[in-house]
Amino acid sequence: MGKITFFTFYYLANAMLVVAFLITLLKLFKNGKQAGYIILIIYTSISVFIYIIQELLSAGIFEKNMFTWFLVLLFVVIHTLLLSLYQVIYVFQKKFIFQIIFIAGLITLIIFTLFDFLNNNYYCVTFSNLFLIGMSLFSYKEFLKIKEPIALNKNHSFIVVNGIFYSSCLSLPIYIFGNLIRGSISSNAYYYVSIVSPLSSIILYYMIIRSVLCIRTIKQ
Repeated sequence: MGKITFFTFYYLANAMLVVAFLITLLKLFKNGKQAGYIILIIYTSISVFIYIIQELLSAGIFEKNMFTWFLVLLFVVIHTLLLSLYQVIYVFQKKFIFQIIFIAGLITLIIFTLFDFLNNNYYCVTFSNLFLIGMSLFSYKEFLKIKEPIALNKNHSFIVVNGIFYSSCLSLPIYIFGNLIRGSISSNAYYYVSIVSPLSSIILYYMIIRSVLCIRTIKQ
């Protein structure tokens, strides 16, 4: 039962991803290249591509090998790069200090990713979540500096940051304590615990959809 529940959430998360991709794509064609669209459409496009590859691997159409393992790790880098870059551009307004933090974080992530590729580990995922949580906290601090009245529930950047923060916080424990938990409980119970992983993705994709729907047409 736990396995069925897990995969129900897994496929729901991927359905949300496809919806987020289609909505972002439609809004891009309708409203043009406005702030927030480009990075989100790139992110959802790559995420859909990775999902298709994973499903082909599961179906046995492609053989699992070192290249596919590298592809999974590469997505972690792209995931972190795009979601942190979004904050650097649309929240921090390209401030120099945050560009330095972004570059330093990306270099560190690449080092972790290469180590994981050679040693079959997931340390890069843990670092990715920690880095995105840190960037999100800095983003919240920037929003607190805004003096004029602003409806944050309709601010596309704030909504995306919420999605990044909540999803990263939710998935972080499963990557830190996953092996410990797996060895302490039954496989069925572990499937229930692992639901937090697709649930974190659902939150992120839902926030992306909300964000895109909040972006209004701006005359260039």
